[in-house]
This record gives sequence, structure tokens and C-alpha cells, in this order.
Amino acid sequence: MEHHYHLDPDLDRLLDELTGEGYAELLDLLKEYDPVFQRFPTWRDLTSFMWTSVSRDLVKESILRTVLEVHTLDRRPHWRTILLVFFWPGLRSLHRKKQKWTDDAKEFWQEIVRTFLEVVHDLDPRTTRMHPTAAIYWGTFHALYRTYAAQWKRDKTELQVDAEFIQAQTLGSERQPSKEDALSTKFEALLQSGHINEVEFHLLVGSFVHGHPLRTCAKEAGLSYEAAKKRRQRGLQKLKDLEEDSMSPFAP
Repeated sequence: MEHHYHLDPDLDRLLDELTGEGYAELLDLLKEYDPVFQRFPTWRDLTSFMWTSVSRDLVKESILRTVLEVHTLDRRPHWRTILLVFFWPGLRSLHRKKQKWTDDAKEFWQEIVRTFLEVVHDLDPRTTRMHPTAAIYWGTFHALYRTYAAQWKRDKTELQVDAEFIQAQTLGSERQPSKEDALSTKFEALLQSGHINEVEFHLLVGSFVHGHPLRTCAKEAGLSYEAAKKRRQRGLQKLKDLEEDSMSPFAP
């Protein structure tokens, strides 16, 4: 397999694991479940195909959905290892791009993997409305962000308390959350209450909380720019309708 990822010893270990006991029978199971898998003699062949640059390939989407569907029926951890290998390049890219979130690169990677496995474990492909790749990647991204945002808030609070103590000021004074934190909390409440759906949630959080261009969010959600714009506006309107204060803290 001619990819630069072979320089990654952690990945080498997982690829070796895919040749081990139990994995061959899983591939045979998939071949019986869906004929599209007949073209791949080994997991390495299938992995190489999944790593190709065309992320919106319909065959790749079919493969991913099938693996996720079988995983919901057969909860063996082997399936999550397979999915981890499939998503390895994207997760490594996330690790590089968001390294500034922490000063411990090794711990950050472990947290990415842990979060990814939790997202995959909980994902039901029959109920999510998003493209499976986007659902997994953005699910991991947002869960990871929430984890580190909570840590940043604790660290900031500790530093602020220390500063207040040194300056002999009153402790426990009320501290306002950032605009991004406040928005994230509101969007999550809307999602949990059913006022917005997953797609609207990811468009709102991706663009307003994390600052990603709407075109990027639209692509990840499998939508055209115009469709994403309308969906995001719909979500904003639902937020405005529920706000007691009619003044919106951001522009659509």
C-alpha cells in the first residue's frame, strides 16, 4: 500500500491487526452481506480504496454505511478498529490542525482516538440524516471541542481565581461565558429539545461557534451551499423565535 501513512508505527500495528484472527471472517461476512465487497481480497485492499482522495464516492459511502449497519448488529470491537483505520488520515489531519488546543501532543492524539471510538459506538446509521463520513468526523470534532472547551474554562477560572486572590479581590464573582460558549449551549439545547435537527446543529455550530466557512460546513454535511444557507437560516429563526430577547447576537 503506497501511502505515507506507513511511516506511522501506530497505524502499522493496526494494519497488522487486520491480518490477524477474526478479521478475515468479518470480511467474508461483508461479502455475503453486500456484493460490493467481493472486489477486495483483503482488509488492506479495502483500506487503500477507502483512503482514495474522492471522499464523496458513492461506493465508499455504501461501504461505510454497510460496516456501520453491521456494527449496530454485531458489537464486536473489531468493527471499531476497522473504522478507526478507515478514518486514520482524517484523524491525523485533525490532530495536526488543532494541536494548539493543548501542549501535550501524545495525550491529544489519545483523546482524539477515544472520542472517535465513542462517537462510532453510539452512531446509528439508520437515524442520522448526515453523510456517514460527516456524521463521524464532525461528531468527533464537536465532542472533542466540548472536552477541551470545558478544560479551558476550568483553567481560565483557576487562573482568574488566583489573580483575584493575589489582588485581594472578592472571590466567586460572576464570570460571563464567551459568546461562542453561550451560542454552543443554546444550539445544544435546541438540538436536545428537537427544535433543530443534526444537520442544522452542525451547520450552526460549525459556522458560528468554530468559525468555519459555510461552504466548508455545507460540503461536510453533503449539501449545496444554497441548501446549507437555507437550513442554517431555518435554525437561526428557530433560535430567534425562542429567545425572549429579540436582539440576535449575530448576523445570519
